[in-house]
Amino acid sequence: MHLGLPKSGSSFFQAYLDGVAPRLKHRDVAAFIPREIRDYETVRRLTNRFGDGYCIHHLLEDALRLKNFRRYVEDAVQGASGEMQSVREVVRQEIEALVCQTPESAIWISDEAMLHYMMPTRSIAHCGEYIAYATKILEAAFGQWNPTIVLVVRRQDTYIESCYYQWVRLKGIPWGFRLYLAKDVNLARTDWFDLAERLSSVFGRDRIRLVPFESVYASPATFISNILKSGGLDIGVDEAALAYAQDAAYPAPSGAAIRLIRVAGLVSADWQTFNERAAAIERRFPRERYAPARALTERQRRTILAKMSESNERLFDSYLADFPDYRGYYLGRHPVPATSLRQRSSALS
Repeated sequence: MHLGLPKSGSSFFQAYLDGVAPRLKHRDVAAFIPREIRDYETVRRLTNRFGDGYCIHHLLEDALRLKNFRRYVEDAVQGASGEMQSVREVVRQEIEALVCQTPESAIWISDEAMLHYMMPTRSIAHCGEYIAYATKILEAAFGQWNPTIVLVVRRQDTYIESCYYQWVRLKGIPWGFRLYLAKDVNLARTDWFDLAERLSSVFGRDRIRLVPFESVYASPATFISNILKSGGLDIGVDEAALAYAQDAAYPAPSGAAIRLIRVAGLVSADWQTFNERAAAIERRFPRERYAPARALTERQRRTILAKMSESNERLFDSYLADFPDYRGYYLGRHPVPATSLRQRSSALS
């Protein structure tokens, strides 16, 4: 089960799984990506009816927005009691049906929606026990299958920046980054060691595998290979599927695009108009031709890394021992390693 994190290469990896699915099937492995397990229709209908606050309040995405999820959704809308037990039971039934109906002997599921609320924003600041809630859902859904959990982590400063750009793109934040950082960002939500420990308490430490997002800078093939090997698949990287995934990946924005998209969010009367304008802006101001977005100052970056240094040290000691080259980067001591890892096709022991 690949859980993300959000903004850490999930769409890229899912596009690769999509491209290599026939090859996996030939190896008796089934692969499921978001479009095959999410109930977009119900989410869209209820969001339009109740606003984004509905999905946030009822934590609909915590249950992976599974298909055939409507009976829980309707109960939640009506304020039925036993909400937590209801969602856990529905998710358990859905995953059990998925596993039992799949003829292949092994299953890969990739969906970062379970950890969507790890993305800092003011509107979900009240969900202080979200991680505990999400782990309970995961336990109910997957516990009986003894899964391997693969988690891609990202250094906190660039993660926060990327989350901000995403909210701007989704018209979720009209204000600037300085206010976002001051009012919306809770660094406790970016404590990956704490997240890994909570997952370990449910599934066992030997079932939790972490991969640094930054290994994508060594090469996209290295990044894909690291995730697959973490989940027990050592099959090499398919070049055609990799090219397909790179074409489908969501590119990082330029600074000019982010500034103009914020303006478009303020002046656009509806979602369709905003989305059309935002897409046009990103095409007109691509990162390849304009400077990449940089929201944090160097001082802010150092402050974040200093606050997270103890947690990141423990993270590498306990979960990222196979990636020692990245320790110094996560502690803010040197730039992200890239060329030094190009020859390391196998980073996992």
